[in-house]
Amino acid sequence: MKKYLFLSSLILGLFSPFFKSFIPFINPMFVYASPKEASMGTAYSYTMQAIDKHRKGDYSGAIIDYTKALEIDPNYTYALHNRGFAKNIIGDYEGALIDLNKAIKLDPKDINSYKSRAVAKDGLGDYKGAILDTNFVININPKDLKAIISRGQIKSKINDHSGSIKDYSRVLELDPNNKDAIYFRGVEKYKLKNYKEVIDDFNIGIKLDPQDYRFYEGLGVSKFGLKDFLGSMNDYAIALEINPKISTIYYSRGNSRMELKDFEGAISDFSKAIEINTNYENAYVNRGISKKNIKDFEGSIMDYEKALSINSKDGITFHNLALSKKEMGDIKGACLAMEKSLSLGNKLASKFIENECKEKLENA
Repeated sequence: MKKYLFLSSLILGLFSPFFKSFIPFINPMFVYASPKEASMGTAYSYTMQAIDKHRKGDYSGAIIDYTKALEIDPNYTYALHNRGFAKNIIGDYEGALIDLNKAIKLDPKDINSYKSRAVAKDGLGDYKGAILDTNFVININPKDLKAIISRGQIKSKINDHSGSIKDYSRVLELDPNNKDAIYFRGVEKYKLKNYKEVIDDFNIGIKLDPQDYRFYEGLGVSKFGLKDFLGSMNDYAIALEINPKISTIYYSRGNSRMELKDFEGAISDFSKAIEINTNYENAYVNRGISKKNIKDFEGSIMDYEKALSINSKDGITFHNLALSKKEMGDIKGACLAMEKSLSLGNKLASKFIENECKEKLENA
């Protein structure tokens, strides 16, 4: 939630991104191809050329060669899978899905194609379909930790946080020192507001890897949830000693400083977050709020306007902008901003408009 200037709720910092859904390895080619198969201009040779480009990061070039292979042999499952895999990497999930559906139809037991199709479905927002494909992978290999972790991440996207926690716990039964599973389980517990359990998980993570800043960041966010603002700041400080280039940590520490009424310190942290991520909308908003609290109304207006240039559909930021404009004596500008806020669904704007706008604008 963003912070209304007349309320006390803050925009809560998000955990910084770390782990993407798994991407399977390229399907291996058979090494015992006959001399005829290995000659130039065959489906096999084009696929081998594609794999070489693929491994060098030339995905578009790889796709061209996989396509040449499939023009020669439309049912060549290796080329079908790998072209789908490459399309996933460049974000062509629809094209990937077409290739992978065909690959699976030709070889219903090819586990790699199910892994890649799960990635494509995830990219298209078909989370239930992606879960079905990861279920197939896990049923074939119940110890595929990456697949279980990926299923946990996908479940989170449909708000099945308890299901995600079960998957991460399953990974930890198989590999108690899997710090990614510990971290993600903590994130899911955080979403359920089980802050004390989150702290327990992240403390375990710190014992496994004291140099992984994510766990300290997570501790800070969880302590913020418990209103231990000083404790959260201590954890953010450690996280920033390990990695000083994470914008979300500065942002979250700025939120803790705001709660402690240290608005100058909050402005400093939000500014550092913005230096790292110049389009950090929430950091501009909360820096604007902090500036208003030290009566820097002009500075707060500049921050709100910058935030609105990033996201022009935020009624709360228009509300905050209106309040700062009022403080500057710009009643007309304040009313225009508040009317925009109301049009975007902020019903609380109506009271301001009733009290500040109609009569005063008529008498202006």
